[in-house]
Amino acid sequence: MAGAGSSELEDASLVREEYVLSAEPETVLWGRLPHRGSRAVLAVPSGSIVTFDTLSQEGLLEDQGGDPVRFFARFGISAADVPEEAIALAAAALPHDVNLDGPHLILGPVRVEGAGPGDVLKVEVLCLEPRSSYGIISQRHGRGVLAGEFPEVSGPGRDAACPGQYEALSFCASVGKREGRWYGFMMDGGREIHFPLHPFLGLMGVTPDTEDSWNSVPPARIGGNMDIPELGAGSTLYLPVEVEGAGFYAGDPHLRQGCGEVALTALEGSLRATLRLTAIPQGSIAVPRLGGKTFAFPFAETERHWIPIGLHEDLDEALKMSVRASVAFLSAQLGLDRGRAYAYLSAAVDYIVSQAVDRTKGIHALVPKADFLDCVRPELEIGKEFLPVETRNGAFFVPARRVCAALGLRCSWNKGLFRTESPAGMILMRADSRRCDIGRERVSLDMAPGEGGEGLMLPAAALRSIFGLCVNWSTEGRRIVGRACLLPPSDRPRPRRPQLS
Repeated sequence: MAGAGSSELEDASLVREEYVLSAEPETVLWGRLPHRGSRAVLAVPSGSIVTFDTLSQEGLLEDQGGDPVRFFARFGISAADVPEEAIALAAAALPHDVNLDGPHLILGPVRVEGAGPGDVLKVEVLCLEPRSSYGIISQRHGRGVLAGEFPEVSGPGRDAACPGQYEALSFCASVGKREGRWYGFMMDGGREIHFPLHPFLGLMGVTPDTEDSWNSVPPARIGGNMDIPELGAGSTLYLPVEVEGAGFYAGDPHLRQGCGEVALTALEGSLRATLRLTAIPQGSIAVPRLGGKTFAFPFAETERHWIPIGLHEDLDEALKMSVRASVAFLSAQLGLDRGRAYAYLSAAVDYIVSQAVDRTKGIHALVPKADFLDCVRPELEIGKEFLPVETRNGAFFVPARRVCAALGLRCSWNKGLFRTESPAGMILMRADSRRCDIGRERVSLDMAPGEGGEGLMLPAAALRSIFGLCVNWSTEGRRIVGRACLLPPSDRPRPRRPQLS
């Protein structure tokens, strides 16, 4: 990332210390969630940044042979390209019952000091980077939306009378970068199918106050396997705490998932996930207001949207839960009349099927923040500076000059060309162009900068690509606050893109 080297950008108010948790036999739960008696594998102060080196379960599962080296060799992937942790976990023979346990490799639990029952754990997703140069999409007989129709091959488990004997059919996609953006590449014969990646963790949750370990597949009131694609870098998730220390855990890394996840899995691939974990006392202005006396169900937000969540075995009931949460939030947080809020939702809000394959179905709403700028005020905090925010086409924009000043960088704006220096070299940008030159690298931006009263206006989401700034947004009363930070310097090697057979 630009801006990640040693420089004046690394102001003490921007860089945070970082804890790292890797997938090892002592830190992984396979297919089960922690419970109130589970031992924490890491304890951190509230507000800490923790990097989870998550590991995909693909190649380790029983119906794939349980040998990741042999499994990936089928796709032309050498043993050197298989994560060492996967090989070590396979050799460790962790206890796992294919008929009773979920498939996920779960990292945790992590104790967050100061978090107690009744509080809220705020999880900010700062950065997500692929750890491998490939991903896997799997189908299984008896699973998925078209169970009984796919996979279109014969094999054990076709008969529902043989529970647990499912034959997996797996497809491999390579992963690589083009103009600074990650893509997945699938081959069909001699033809290439490519699509942009949108990494996210399918599974993030806190420990339930139970004596027994829950199966990792169905999501619940404490989060878990929600599979919400919007929970990528820049998102914020709020979870109700039930045990001392919260007991946060993460897993099920996805490189890309379509809403619904219809074939059973997403494009699964290991991720380096950097998260900030903050305990928020119940009743704080920083806790989303959902109408009840306590915060008792997951809620999320991104730069563009508030995301009320519904989870239920019945998809219709999941929709009702999400709609009720939407009405409650607009009424309790923003002061809207409930009937008018319900009417607004019908006219302007999309309700998305998160996933339909995890026993408990998921529906989440995308409530546009830009529709409520008379009710809330957005601003961006960089270091000790608060920058004004403009909204264009639903996205937040900030003045480039003010960003550079907050970072201590010199800049110039002449004849439509914006220049500034960074540790990665000269940065060159033009209004209305999605291309940004950073040193010798050309980066493709999701949205083009524009012109405004203060000169060049940068999309807030592009600050990550341009300056290496992680920005997450939180709603606090009638304010939407974006907070920027730089990750600590670290060696983050880019994976090679293998040739797949």
